[in-house]
Amino acid sequence: MLRQYVAVGIRVRGQDILVNNFVVSDAGFLATFGIDDDGAINKPVLVDADAGAAQRTLMRNTKGTSTVTPCVSDLSLFIGLDRSDDDLKLPAQNIWHLSNDYGWDHDSAWEAMVNDTSPKASTADHTPFLFISNESAKDPDFSLKHPGKSTSEVIAVCRCDLFDQWANTAHESRDENYLAIKERLTESYLDAFYLHFPQARGHVCFTSFGTPLTMNKFLGRCQGEVYALDHDISRFDSWNVQRALHPQTCVKNLYMTGEDAFLVSVTACMISGFIAAARATWGSWFDALPFVVQGLPQIFFG
Repeated sequence: MLRQYVAVGIRVRGQDILVNNFVVSDAGFLATFGIDDDGAINKPVLVDADAGAAQRTLMRNTKGTSTVTPCVSDLSLFIGLDRSDDDLKLPAQNIWHLSNDYGWDHDSAWEAMVNDTSPKASTADHTPFLFISNESAKDPDFSLKHPGKSTSEVIAVCRCDLFDQWANTAHESRDENYLAIKERLTESYLDAFYLHFPQARGHVCFTSFGTPLTMNKFLGRCQGEVYALDHDISRFDSWNVQRALHPQTCVKNLYMTGEDAFLVSVTACMISGFIAAARATWGSWFDALPFVVQGLPQIFFG
């Protein structure tokens, strides 16, 4: 919520919540300000277009186009099984499954993904890698809440624009072509999952496949981005871009935290929160520094 271009609160489900000092956004730069290369914002953002104009201008190069773009999107297969992790001997560690088409040639695999012309090409054999994780095995309380059950996930990377033809369609109301792609990729990723965990075959009782459009709907993404803005050279070699991604924004009393305000990773997001808090409470944060330093060994080494 803005009053005369000053952040004064937030609006949650139609209810206005006023604050006394400042507002911190962890929604990312795109969801907070948007990027309008063509002069239009394609997705509603948290800050009024006029109020955020100065912030977006910092992201443009001399040609007037944005120098930083959203990072790659992903495809996700969520798996439910009718046996526990212990019964199926599903480990808690993650697995990186490499493409059969390219093997250890990561550059060629990534280039092929970038140049794909159809989402149908994002099969387990062709995508650069699959990230396979048994989520329930990492949760010590899962077996208590859901005895005799377990969950896993298979993730691949892809370009969001491959799904543009369905961007303006409603969730669970998309055409047969979209559903056929999801079914094809579900089967492909399940085969890769069974390759590593053959004992799980016959025990999969639920699957749900997510695309970049799923990311947009349920995580509030703009272009299906996994880790907000891309971490390429253009993000770091421009003074204006660094100013645009600074925790203190051009809107008075509005601050940013999260990956866009620092770097990707859980640890970096934690640090970005500290930086945003320090900037918002400038003058008093030095008092908290000794406590933060004292707690770092516990954070990193347990």
